[in-house]
Formats: sequence, structure tokens, C-alpha cells
Amino acid sequence: MGKWMRIASFPILFLIPLSVASPALYKLVFDEVETIGGGNFSRHEILTNASFRIISVPLEGDIDLYLSYSTKNVSFDLADHNASSSTCGIDYLDVPSISPFHPRPTYLAIFGHPFHETSKYRLIVVKKVEEDGEDGILEYEWEDSPIELIEMIDEGRGKGGEGSLIAAFFTHHLWNILEIIFTILLEF
Repeated sequence: MGKWMRIASFPILFLIPLSVASPALYKLVFDEVETIGGGNFSRHEILTNASFRIISVPLEGDIDLYLSYSTKNVSFDLADHNASSSTCGIDYLDVPSISPFHPRPTYLAIFGHPFHETSKYRLIVVKKVEEDGEDGILEYEWEDSPIELIEMIDEGRGKGGEGSLIAAFFTHHLWNILEIIFTILLEF
């Protein structure tokens, strides 16, 4: 899976939008559509030492995320998890890089809500990477929201992967830039 950057546009010189890459780099680690039965758990062990974000997008039904740094059999019981996300929409958990307070491995449980016979969801794991390509050092803050990350992943996939956001900028804004230039030239 490739790396990709968030592209921010801002006006400069004649209000022409230019593109600049933010310092945040991300690596897509996992992106799959899964199904779980109501009242059941799916458990995963995550070994990376880097800072990462887990995102679940419900497609049918509802699921909840539970994370533990010590308990393999993670559950919704308060003694059996360190963090959770249990909304009726997009759930996400940010996990900082390894430290004495955040040891590895990390255990993730996905719980299918019992009000639904089955729940279908998209599970995404994104790792934060430093500009030089090394894993991030004790990162707590993410510059992009889960929705922005999902959009970047989908744009990258739909347009051929790595580098596609820059290509999208040029194809989307090139005609606008040319139109402004022609308008200025025609007025003179």
C-alpha cells in the first residue's frame, strides 16, 4: 500500500488556488469490508509500534470498537478495555506510538450490536509516518479527521494510488486557472 499526503488549497496571487502538502504522511495498513453477527466479537492483535488510527464505517447494522493494551479477550466490560468507540455511525480510535503507558501488542475487539442480526462494516487501519518515512514518535494528535482520511483513501484508490491527489489537483483546477488567465487576457 502506498503513502499519501493531505493536500491543502489556499489562495495566492490573483486568488489562484495553489496546492501545498501538509507534513502529515499516512500509510494505509488495512482496509477491508467485514461482517459480524449480532452479539459477537471479532478480536485482532496489532503489533506495530507506530501511532495508528482505527476507523470503522458501518455499511449495515452497527458495531462498536474496544481496545486494550493488556487484555487479549477485550470486551465491553470496563475492566476489559482501555478505550472504546460506540457511536451509531463512524467509530474511530487513535492509538499513540509505543511507550510505557501504551505497550504492544494492542488488542482490538469489534462487537456486533445485538439489535442487528448481522452488521457489515468497513475496517480501516492507518499508520502515521514521519516525513522521512520512519514511524511516528509518540503522536497523540492527528491533523486529519476520520472522514478526511477515508476521502483520501478513496481518492487514492479511484485514481490509481500514490500521487493521485496531486494529479487530481491539476485536472480539477487547471481549467479554472486557464479560464482566469483567458479572462484577464481578453479584458486587455
